[in-house]
Amino acid sequence: MKKIGITTSQMIMVDPSLCGNKKTSVNTSYVQSIQETGALPVLIPCVLSRWEMEQYVSMCDGFLLTGGMDIAPVLYGAMPQRCGAFDYEVDVCLLEFVKLALESHKPILGICRGMQMVNIALGGTLIQDIPARSGIDHSFDYDGNIVHSVKLEADGDFNKLFEVDSLLVNSLHHQAIDALAEGLKAEAFAPDGVIEGISGPNLIGVQWHPELMREIDPLMKRLFEWLVNH
Repeated sequence: MKKIGITTSQMIMVDPSLCGNKKTSVNTSYVQSIQETGALPVLIPCVLSRWEMEQYVSMCDGFLLTGGMDIAPVLYGAMPQRCGAFDYEVDVCLLEFVKLALESHKPILGICRGMQMVNIALGGTLIQDIPARSGIDHSFDYDGNIVHSVKLEADGDFNKLFEVDSLLVNSLHHQAIDALAEGLKAEAFAPDGVIEGISGPNLIGVQWHPELMREIDPLMKRLFEWLVNH
């Protein structure tokens, strides 16, 4: 049975009985998406040492980089400008983990923040706030409803994976890829031109949340099947 590492997030509890305690968590929909492929989910702590990172990279057959908070702009050489909340400690650790995972040449699926982190790890940058740049809001609906289309590049990896020219997706983000890192290909675009999907060697990244769409669009399961079977 293949093992797929899933990145986690860190939350600071505000409940009176637990106030100040830190909680490592991951949305169940990510875990279920891997379970449905027949693979074994392995949850990766969001703060860990270099030695621990190496053990997880060695142990796992592929990696699911999950969504979450914004990413500290200093990690891509920028000052905060309308950036939302971020956790610098977690971002530094995840960035190093992503670099090790990329060096392993094992398959990686990056979702939302996960795709953005891959772009940063390879030298790219982010739009810190899409509405401030273009006046268009991409954080339409936090229930994960379908809200816009994405066009897939003809004859690209996405086109071959999904066997369609376009998809209808949800949209829960206010940041996006700005400068695309060298070695990556932009494969999917929102109607306003925002990059919604990237590919690279042993890599797929999507800006939408396929883990929330599995029941309404079976095509989304192909992303997780690709991760496990690639």
